[in-house]
Amino acid sequence: MSHSPEQLPSDSNSYEYDVFISYSTQDQWVRRELLRRLEDAGLKCCIDYRDFRIGAPAISELKRAATTSRKTLMVLTPNYLKSKWTEFERYLLWTPDPLNKELRLIPLLKEPCELPPDIGYLTYLNFVDPDDPIFAWTQLLTALGKPPVTTPLQIHILPEKQVSEEAKEPTKVFISYSWDSEEHKNNVLAVANTLRKPWGIETDIDQYVRAKPPYTPRDGWDLWMEKRIEWADFVLIVCTETYRRRFRGDEESGQGRGATWEGTIIRQSLYNNLSRDTKFIPVVFSQQDVAHIPLILNSHDRYILDNEESLKTLVYRLRGKAIVAVPEVAPGDLPPPSKSVFWDTQKPSIEPPPVSLDLTQIETSGIAQTEAGEILEIDPSPILPKELRECHPAKLRFIKNIKDPNLMQWAYSLDRMERPESRAFELMWRATSHGVDLPKTGDLMILHQRAKVTHVVEFLDDQVRKTDSGFFRWVRAVWLAEQDWNQLPHQKDILGFSPNYADGNTHSFNSPNFSTFRKAWGSLEEFQKHIFKLLA
Repeated sequence: MSHSPEQLPSDSNSYEYDVFISYSTQDQWVRRELLRRLEDAGLKCCIDYRDFRIGAPAISELKRAATTSRKTLMVLTPNYLKSKWTEFERYLLWTPDPLNKELRLIPLLKEPCELPPDIGYLTYLNFVDPDDPIFAWTQLLTALGKPPVTTPLQIHILPEKQVSEEAKEPTKVFISYSWDSEEHKNNVLAVANTLRKPWGIETDIDQYVRAKPPYTPRDGWDLWMEKRIEWADFVLIVCTETYRRRFRGDEESGQGRGATWEGTIIRQSLYNNLSRDTKFIPVVFSQQDVAHIPLILNSHDRYILDNEESLKTLVYRLRGKAIVAVPEVAPGDLPPPSKSVFWDTQKPSIEPPPVSLDLTQIETSGIAQTEAGEILEIDPSPILPKELRECHPAKLRFIKNIKDPNLMQWAYSLDRMERPESRAFELMWRATSHGVDLPKTGDLMILHQRAKVTHVVEFLDDQVRKTDSGFFRWVRAVWLAEQDWNQLPHQKDILGFSPNYADGNTHSFNSPNFSTFRKAWGSLEEFQKHIFKLLA
């Protein structure tokens, strides 16, 4: 079937293809990943190297592809924009609908590049290091008319209530570590506290003993260590260069006797079980410390706790919970030999169990509607507008990823705020998110979405409102991006780093596990001054 540009099919069912892919042949990502994912989603794709007829003029084949495809996906990269052929191809694609009123042309920005005016005014899909790759792919498939229902591997996360209520007796964990520095001790304490609450794991470390009278075990530290290792279901071994030296018995006489003694007990237990004891789990706080995992533990799974995702994965193991549900093997037809088979490389998202919070309901009157469509009451008391320059940089302590339930809209735009005159609104956390109560009155938080920084908000009070759909806090935008949000710079240009999470949780710049931030900035104060200088 062939049409001239002026004779487009009026019925979408009459198109031969769902999407024509316009791209530079130098961009291998298109063939290696993009094409496979689109066809795996059930889209019939037209691409030059496979679907153009041999011997036919390239221009006529391009016309045929553009007019017989319901959508055209334009993959924007420096290679694409500098090519004379793709420039001609671009103008040919514009001919049927110069203003793109029918939304048949879908721009996808794959690499940073300066967009020409004829493309720059269009809203494009951002695939430049997206902070939420799954969200980016969902946007693309939705724009092409195939919103995903499930992921290709049918990944299922167990319900959070099941995670938090099934275990009748808490898992018992002991942490073995060396006192390398005060910072290292604090990191270990933070892990122990987090395992206890909100994860519900009974965790013990020596610092808990030293925190209350009599401040030392009655039977002595040597017997206490032995009993704690026997008591625990799992022993986390925090590996560092110092710990490895003491674990091996290579430390100077009189130094680090605690870690040395624990190492002796652990080595003996591993020896008795031919090193097959899954009770002992090596963990590290950085990739560099992997080299310091003792040889006898090298065959054990290790966990690098430099991000929250690793800690959550470890917690699922400690709690004995499955991260994915393994489906039954079902008979089915094999795909044709010519069809590529794609599998999703994305790790399943793991959310923490609900945190028990003492919530105070906000006294309200008046009615508003959230971006999720929920009817809620709002406080009628006046809220005055405020600018970032009126705030203190030291109050900038948190960052959070946000997204709108409608994937084609931006979250918390001015026209959709409950109180646009003061730029105040209720910020939402999902019911499974954590950290809603961390910010206090007057604290500042950066909000980013689709790899763009769009807001800096100030918390108006300490109250948390709880509903079936999640938690809500009243905030006021003290900085709001004024230009077209689609044209905002990448978040890395503002933050100096690109967050590697997309969980909707509260992330503190003071967290020792916020590795991407700590690697990018020498101090929090330096970062705070940078943001205020840039935005205020």
